[in-house]
Amino acid sequence: MLLEAVRGLNETFARPWRYAFIVLEPCEKISDLTDVWRRNGEALVGSIQGPVANGAVAIRRFADQIQEDERITNPWALETLPYTRADNAAFLEERFAGNEDVLKAAELLAQAGVHYQQVSAIAGDGDLSKESVENVVSLLNQGATLEEQAGETFLDLGKQYGGGFRQLLAER
Repeated sequence: MLLEAVRGLNETFARPWRYAFIVLEPCEKISDLTDVWRRNGEALVGSIQGPVANGAVAIRRFADQIQEDERITNPWALETLPYTRADNAAFLEERFAGNEDVLKAAELLAQAGVHYQQVSAIAGDGDLSKESVENVVSLLNQGATLEEQAGETFLDLGKQYGGGFRQLLAER
């Protein structure tokens, strides 16, 4: 069942493979996080690559689809939004406790998670009243804006520290 689901997902997203595996190999610990902040910032802000959107762009597309359909056709997509944002915020708060910019991004992610939790509470089985559709769409768009702001904060961090992320790590 899992293999069939993975294959179907890859077909849906027009990926050129049926199954994908990721191999993580040991490497040196990096101290310059410039590329990490840039990559994570870009991922949060989002983009469209072929038929697939990511980040805030994907959440806005999801909201648009709900608005159009007047229901949630894939409520499973709501399951991970609240807890992943809360987990990411908690990690940032712990790891970069001394950096106001990172804490600002963590708070934005935590707020987005609260919005998504509210969406989950409203969404139920996916059948929504007209009023509930409007609430869900609004909350998703608000969450996307918060994530986009967190992403912009990360992008600014990359510019601010450039290659000197040892300073950011030392501040924690």
